[in-house]
Amino acid sequence: MPHIFLKGIIIGLITGMPLGPIGAICLRTTLTNGALFGFVAGLGSCIADSIYASIAALGLTFIARFLARHQHYIRLFGGILLLIFGIHVILSKQENKQEISNSKTLAKAFLTTFMFALANPATIFSFLFVFASYGSKNIGHGVIARAILIIGVFCGSFCWWVILVLVADRFHNHLNPKKISVINKVIGSIIVFSGIVFIISIGNYKKYIRPSYLHSKLFEIILHLKPRHIHKL
Repeated sequence: MPHIFLKGIIIGLITGMPLGPIGAICLRTTLTNGALFGFVAGLGSCIADSIYASIAALGLTFIARFLARHQHYIRLFGGILLLIFGIHVILSKQENKQEISNSKTLAKAFLTTFMFALANPATIFSFLFVFASYGSKNIGHGVIARAILIIGVFCGSFCWWVILVLVADRFHNHLNPKKISVINKVIGSIIVFSGIVFIISIGNYKKYIRPSYLHSKLFEIILHLKPRHIHKL
């Protein structure tokens, strides 16, 4: 069982790298609101990844098939949300600390990253690729073994957010409103650009289950899994 947990951690470290708009959102949340909000934002992304990992590990192919067939609409929806949220970030101002320290804002930080992570169905393709390549012999047949693997994925993914938040929080108390305004514009622009890329990429998105190029290379180097199409849904 420990080796299954370790494999889950490695998979989580690869798939959970805080790159792209979600990493930018978590970074901005930490810099402007503090470590607690950053951890909550990271938790939202990790739970979304764990849901996709559960679908793949437990063999819920009907859900994976639905996501594959409707990925264009999901990515369009996610791209539009990124555009709207990015513009909101660019135009936003720093809130008073008394206003941000409440459960509603914490829930907002969680739901924002959770929703955007779910809006990227490419994540589940990485998990499907890994679990299909490993096979039942390597990841276990029973529900308990799969659950341990999923917990490992969550822990591996959350490690990145802990590092990101702890590093970003060192600068939190040294930011003035002017610097925060610059950060909002930079990160907001990154989010808007990501939304545009999401929408543009819809027409070229392959109908085959496969991980991203970066994930493929890391799986090949670290886990010795050859990148390939698994099957067509």
